[in-house]
Order: sequence, then C-alpha cells, then structure tokens
Amino acid sequence: MKSFKFLHLAYFITLISFAASFASCDDDTLNNSDNPETSNPEKFPDHISIGLESDNVAYRFDDDTAHFTIRTVPWFLPRDYEESIVAVDESGNISNACKIAKLELLSDSTWNVGVVLKKVYSANMRFGIEWADSICVSELVSIKTASNPQLSVYFIDPFVKLTFDELRNEYSAIMPTMTDFSKLVVNVETSPRYHCDSVIINGEKFVNKKEYDLSKPLSIQAWTYGIFKSYSVRVMNTGLPIVRIQTPEGIGITSKTEWISNCSMRIELPNGSVNYEDTMSMRGRGNASWTDTEKKSYALKMDEKDKILGMPKHKRWCLLANFKDRTLMRNDVTFRLASHTSQDYVIKGQFVELELNGKYRGNYYLCEQGKIGKNRISINDPDPANPGESGFLLESDAYYYEERNNGLIPVNGGFVSNVLNVPYAFKQPDGALMTPTALKKVETFINTFEQSLKNIVDPRITDRTIKQQYSNYLDVDQCIDYALIQELTGNLDFYNSYPVNGTHSMYFHIDNIDNGGKLVFGHLWDFDYMTFDPKRAQGWVGITKHGYDSEFYYYYLLNDAYFKYRFKERWNTLKGQFLADTAYIDQMADVIRLSEQCNATMPENSQNGKGWFPIVHSGGHNNDEYMSFQDAVNNMKKGLIDRWNWMDRKINDSNFPNN
Repeated sequence: MKSFKFLHLAYFITLISFAASFASCDDDTLNNSDNPETSNPEKFPDHISIGLESDNVAYRFDDDTAHFTIRTVPWFLPRDYEESIVAVDESGNISNACKIAKLELLSDSTWNVGVVLKKVYSANMRFGIEWADSICVSELVSIKTASNPQLSVYFIDPFVKLTFDELRNEYSAIMPTMTDFSKLVVNVETSPRYHCDSVIINGEKFVNKKEYDLSKPLSIQAWTYGIFKSYSVRVMNTGLPIVRIQTPEGIGITSKTEWISNCSMRIELPNGSVNYEDTMSMRGRGNASWTDTEKKSYALKMDEKDKILGMPKHKRWCLLANFKDRTLMRNDVTFRLASHTSQDYVIKGQFVELELNGKYRGNYYLCEQGKIGKNRISINDPDPANPGESGFLLESDAYYYEERNNGLIPVNGGFVSNVLNVPYAFKQPDGALMTPTALKKVETFINTFEQSLKNIVDPRITDRTIKQQYSNYLDVDQCIDYALIQELTGNLDFYNSYPVNGTHSMYFHIDNIDNGGKLVFGHLWDFDYMTFDPKRAQGWVGITKHGYDSEFYYYYLLNDAYFKYRFKERWNTLKGQFLADTAYIDQMADVIRLSEQCNATMPENSQNGKGWFPIVHSGGHNNDEYMSFQDAVNNMKKGLIDRWNWMDRKINDSNFPNN
C-alpha cells in the first residue's frame, strides 16, 4: 500500500458550508503566494492549508458529505493535478474510512472538497497531493457527524410517536380526537449514532417531561460542536368533528336489537367548541355489516330531539362505519347525486371521528336515519289505527325471509306480495304495532299496484288507459330518479341473488291510501359496497331483471312507452349534474384525507398489514381493497365516469333498455 511522508503543514479557518469567506494564514509565504503575479505555478507546494471553522473538524451533514476547502501554498494547483488529491489515514495510507466524493475548483483557485464516510460516524484523515516526484500531506482533519435527523420526539401523555419528514425537517402527528394542544408533555431523545451537545425548544433549553404549547408549531434546535440544526414539531387533529360516546360503566355494544340507555354523547368541533351534549340510547345496526366486520355501525336514539352539526332536529341518527369502503365516501357521494333529483327526502350526513368509551374507533359517517317526520320523510304520522290516512315506511330486502324465520319480523310486521312475490317489512309503524287491518290495507294496495304492472305486458289488454293505470299508484318521477341513482352507482344490491333473489335496503313510503296516495321509491340507502366499480361499468344492475322468484318492477314499467320516454327525459335533464360531481369526490377526499390516514392504520382496520379490511364475500367487493386511498378515490371517479358514459349511450339508444 502506498504511504506518504508527512511534511510540515499549516492551516487556516473558514467554513464553506456557511458561505464564510476564505481566511488567509498569517504565514508570510502564504500571504505572498496569494498573489498570482508573484507565485510560481511550477514550484512544488510546501504545505496544504485546510479551510475549517475551528479545531480542524469537518462536520457531515444530511447528504452524508463533509464540506471544506483545501489550498496549496504556493496557492496555485493546476487542474491537471485534480486526480492527485487523495484521502490519507493517520498512518499515511490511503484511507479506507472515507473517500473524496467531490472536488470543485473555485474561482480563487481553492478546492471545495466533499468527503464521504464509509460505514463509520467519525474518522481522522489527511489530504495528500502527489506533485511530480514529491508528496505533500496536510494536517490531521477530523470528520464527524453533525446532523441529527433521528431525534426521537414523542408525547408522553397521551403517548404518541411522531413521524419525521426529512425534506422539511418536520416531526408531525395527527391526533384525531384532540382539540386542546396547549399542554402537551414533550420528550426528546437523541440517537446514539449522532453526537448532540444540547436541545433548545422555542429558545429555551429542553427540559424533559415539560408541558409545551403545540397549538402552534414547536421549534427545536439540536446543537453539535457549535453548529445547530433546526426542526419543527407540528400536531393537529383531522379537521373533522369529534363524537365522544360513553356507555354506562363502559359496557360494550354487542346487540343490534337491544338498546343501551343512559349513554352520554358529546360532539366537539375541531376547535374544541361543543356542538351537542346530552344523553341517548345506542345499539348496533346492519345485516352483513354487523356480523362480518370488526368496525361496527351503530343506531342512536336521542332522549330529546335536537340539531346535530347543522342537520335538522330529530331523535334518530346513525353512525356508519363504511368498513367495506376503501374511500369511505360511497354513501356520501350517492346522497350528493340524489340531491339533484326529485327525491322528496335525501339523507344528510357529516364525516366525524368517533371515540367510544375513551377509545378512538376511526372515521364514521354521522347521518340521519330515514324516518317519518317533519324534518325527514314528510308524510302523515304513522297511525295503524287509521290505515287509510296513515303514513307507512316499508323496506324491501332479500334478508326478509331470514329475519322472519328468526322472529325479527312480527306476525303483522310484513308480507310478501301475491302478484310479483316482493317482500315488504314495516319500519314505521313498527311491525309490532301493526294491526291486521292496517296490514291488509297496505298489502291490498301493493297487490293492486303490481297487477297494474302486469297489465302493461298483457297482450290481451290493448286499452292504453288500462296499461297506464300504474301511474295512479306510483310517483313516476321519483321511481325513475331512484333507478337512475341505483344504476349510475352500479349498485349490485339494487337486485341480486344473495341471500336470495331480490332487492337490498330498498325503501318505499306511502300515505293517504284512501285519498289517492301513491307509492314513493326512496329514500336511497346503503351504497358502501359493490358500487362505483369501473370493472362493472357495463350492464344494467336492476331495471331489466325479470323471471326470478321475486320479480322486479322496472322490467314491466319500461315496457310502457310513456315511462320509457320519461326515463330518457329525466336522464338527459340530470346527467350534467351527475357528471359534475366527480369534482365533489375530489373535494370530499381532501376533507377526510387526514382522517382516512388515522382510520386505515388502526389495527382493527388492517389485514395482515396489507389489506385495508377483510373481504367478506369472494366476489362483489369494490375491487379497491388493496389500493392506496388516492388510488381508490381515482378508481371511484373512473367508475362513475365510465358508468355515466355507458348509460348515456344506452339510454339514448333507440333499443333502450333491450340494448
């Protein structure tokens, strides 16, 4: 191995990293050599001066490179000799601990040197220059690590580990249920890999376990050998309201049929102001979403009617988990689409953070539950004693048969129509309050309506007036608009074969049967699953269904020329507003983006560290389970756009709907 003989050396101080000017040595030879007119470029340099701030120590920064200057005395080192500059260890051998990574000849003929350490955190070295048959070696230089990118910053109460952004030197944390950041106990630990003399926070020396005000970013300086590096610490909530629910003695919600009373609920806005605080009852809700998922949905019943988050007064509300929806937004976006239609009632809701019995449970959708009432479904109050004028809210769902067998639907609480075998369950009045007379009144109305649908396709009936008698029993525009939303979202629950052929979560309401009341399709509900999927952008999901155990109304209705004409007309009236809601998807994605990060990283919401949630069924999911949030949002938009384009072509085709 080549070694170098040590010659007498001198050095002077400057720090290139801080753009300090190069300071000259007091040595007469050096002063004279700084004049290009008197220097002799052919003269062998008698020493090498090192430009450093103090103690001949160079500090390695974030790019792992220590920067300083060298200069030969006499001052001139030809560019041809660039390759002759080498790193030398203390023994005079070529250094194995570091290498020269950068050499830049500056305008004053000094050299800017960049040195990279190899698998060590400090090293002592010299610089050697071969000149003709001679060699010159510098004074000893210490290369040390000065940066501290691995400070460990965390909060003690509550314990939260912060993430570090290397580009911005920023530690940050999202605390989804916190609104007061004025007294957080901060702890800072330095990595043993990096030397750190002291830590200064907001201009004062760091004191362990001291409370700091994090309502504004915290400034941290890590000092090393007279050099400091600045960091900031920023904490925030997600910008969503926080719903805090406490059950009596922290009891868990384990049933979707039994209410737990005397629960307290407090809703805080992100700034800590209280939007609502009172007592209520709570239970689980949902079918497959209750049994097949770990993140549960809940039904809420307030002790008193009240406004919540700007939504009109009522007692009944829902907390939807959206566990199967990677975007969390499918229900909300569907309600947005429905808001453009003639539907006389569309669910209102707000994204919130849920804290249940002191534990963060993730992002939820706090929304209205479809109920008869002044601020909801505005029809006559339920009155089974006066069925001719009573308001009725019914649900048609393929789970009807299972619930009936399990005793969840009382004797007078539902029926299966005689004509098209469609199951109906009473939601209001409650099935347990229904009388045989009230049941018969509604059942007769539905059977009469269904027979009018059969008349449309009966070749023996030629009288157009008879064929269109269905309009005496049906709100035509709301029926059409309901189908447009179901088809536009590609909702496979509109009509599918699980658990049996039929609809899912399909709601109807009617009142004043004795005074010309009509069946109204809606409200729309349950769109978190099997919707907005570009892989299913083609093919009708409900309006052409026919020939199953339980028939579907749209097959018959679309055999009527007027209904088909009106269907096309409604689509062409509304389609521009539907397509414009792709921008709404982007807007809401930004609103919940921080919340989604917290929600997706909860242990309950992960599957082996990869999937966001377990796939409940082998087919029919949203096909975005393993996507990032933004990719899932983009996929959802694509599903809407592709579906819109397909429907626009098909609806305006002369062969609609048989195309």
